[in-house]
Amino acid sequence: MDLTELKTLTFNSKSRHPWERARMWIIIRMLTSWIRKDGKTNPTIFDIGCGDGYLSSHIAASIPGSEVHAVDSAFTEERIQEIKNLAGGISLSLYDKVENIILLPEKKADFVLLLDVIEHIEEDTGFLSSLAKNKHITKDTLFIITAPAYPCLFSSHDAFLKHYRRYSRKGLIRTISLSGYESLDSGYFFLILLFPRIIKLLFTRMNLAKSADTGIGQWNKGIVISWFLTAALIMDYFICRIFLAAGITLPGLSVYSICKTAV
Repeated sequence: MDLTELKTLTFNSKSRHPWERARMWIIIRMLTSWIRKDGKTNPTIFDIGCGDGYLSSHIAASIPGSEVHAVDSAFTEERIQEIKNLAGGISLSLYDKVENIILLPEKKADFVLLLDVIEHIEEDTGFLSSLAKNKHITKDTLFIITAPAYPCLFSSHDAFLKHYRRYSRKGLIRTISLSGYESLDSGYFFLILLFPRIIKLLFTRMNLAKSADTGIGQWNKGIVISWFLTAALIMDYFICRIFLAAGITLPGLSVYSICKTAV
């Protein structure tokens, strides 16, 4: 969860938004798939812009032997300690700057997660280009980047979340390419969330509805509805992947790219 949206820090899944839980499942699936594909063991994972650390802690718990380094510029010493207490016995390293990460000499980052991060950065290409030069990043480091989709859907909610932009698939790939990366896989997910967002945006622009600028930290719909919507969003991801494998790109509220630095 973005710290802008945070109301009460908790790792209790019952209080997490279905979007957040479904995205967590999707990212862990992406990671485990590429870990198997590349034959990696004990992967080193950087989660940059990790928010409240909820996803980072679940990655550390779900991927055996993983070494997870979570970074967020909004971290304070108090917040870091609070997250460590919630994480319990899970091995999770927390930092307020990427530059503060120190690995053993023989270790490099296997994966870098930038999950709904680059839309918060005014100079996105400059940030990505600079990150590629980090001493722990190599040509084999795999990046998983997600962002809110479609510039035409930019609204007051994006402004509330301090977004500079949204991305189309082509726009994200272009940004990645200009930053010195090569996209290996890309697409959209959360198709079923696209339609209510479009309808809400149209109603707001026609002054038929007020814009409610609240984040996912406000979620309180109950466990049954939460699990149902989470399952629906996970199924949505599978459907989008099936169509993508057949050469058909379905739209979605989130866009992603899996990439590496260009050689």
